Amino acid sequence: MTLDPAARARLVDNIHQLRGSVVGSVMARGREEDLAEFGLSLMRSGLLSEALDLPTHAYALDPAALPPPKRKFGRKSPMPSQEWAPPEDVVKMLAYLEKSVRLVNREIIHAQIPGLTRERFIEFAAAVAKLRADYLNSAMACFLDDASEAADLAALRQKRALFEEGVKAYEALHRALERGYIDPQETGKA
Repeated sequence: MTLDPAARARLVDNIHQLRGSVVGSVMARGREEDLAEFGLSLMRSGLLSEALDLPTHAYALDPAALPPPKRKFGRKSPMPSQEWAPPEDVVKMLAYLEKSVRLVNREIIHAQIPGLTRERFIEFAAAVAKLRADYLNSAMACFLDDASEAADLAALRQKRALFEEGVKAYEALHRALERGYIDPQETGKA
């Protein structure tokens, strides 16, 4: 399949105008068949106003004549079975241990924090927010001040450590509440 050089130039120019310079330059360097097919699809969709005499590929006339694809898309073969799966008694043992550890955590943590109210939880979150604000304020003062010294940097490290510990503690309390280790209370009375 060959295109007349004048028709090819007009087609590439039209593609540049319709689809932009990137698509136009890619199609200009492409195969003759691909350029002709692209031009035909633009003509069929009504985007190409100029009627060009483009050769039609045989497959466009008879799609059934297309050869089968070289590779299949999707899974190439069924999923292989797991080579190793824990025996049923190990699975039961792990489930038993998980349940037991949950009960132990609940018993011990609930004894230390018998009831957590919304207000106490928010107070704790506010305390962590204050640590964050203090750390960020000190960092800005330390790094934006031209007169900062080694002592300022040491104090900043200490504030960062406090903030990071506060965040970890907040996350641990949140996780304990999610997992049911602590019974939340509705009112502010403990």
